[in-house]
Amino acid sequence: MCPIRAILTIIVVETKTTTMYGEDNPAKPPVLFWIISVIALLWNLMGCFQWFVEYNFWKNPASRDVLPEAMRGLYDQTPAWTYVVFALAVITGVLGCIGLLMESHGHQLYS
Repeated sequence: MCPIRAILTIIVVETKTTTMYGEDNPAKPPVLFWIISVIALLWNLMGCFQWFVEYNFWKNPASRDVLPEAMRGLYDQTPAWTYVVFALAVITGVLGCIGLLMESHGHQLYS
């Protein structure tokens, strides 16, 4: 489990209340939950932008002409699977943060 997800889960679990009928009524998430969720979303969106820039440099050799020779060599030696893993990581991170923000609005994404 992601450390941020674990911290936010603890925050949400501590804010749940139980009615006399035993039903769980989640209370309004604390402000810290919102702050961490939004910061994590921004962080992952920056990761998506970074992936886009890196992938375009790797895909288009003509765009690497502005780089020093040593950096061009790094792009030439980078295998394609690293970009796939990078994209998968940042996209799932963004989706996870969106899920956190949706849950804080009361949407039940999973049970």
